[in-house]
Amino acid sequence: MPRHCTEYGPLISGLAPSGEPLFIAGTVWNQDTFSPRFDEIVLFSAPLEVVLERIATRDTNPFGKTAEQRERIVADTAEAEPLLRSSATVEIDTRRPLAEVVDRLAAFAGPPPPVGG
Repeated sequence: MPRHCTEYGPLISGLAPSGEPLFIAGTVWNQDTFSPRFDEIVLFSAPLEVVLERIATRDTNPFGKTAEQRERIVADTAEAEPLLRSSATVEIDTRRPLAEVVDRLAAFAGPPPPVGG
């Protein structure tokens, strides 16, 4: 059963701006309720063929190995990706090297704090 923002509402609403970077990952049907609280909404993307290949070759999670599960992934992607893309303010192509993907995301947090500080 999908979780809804109503379950996380008090947690998200209780987050006072602290000046510290905060990253939240997830997708729920009514996430637009909280979108204004965030500076950026990042979409991590890859073509469906790449996603399916990654799922087929991973050994850390069995989901996506059966034809039925792969059909579900294709259908879910067709339904959800346009919605996610329309609300994203930034897109990061995950076909890029991992270090580049991480650097692009980390750049939103600003420079790292000084050593020892």
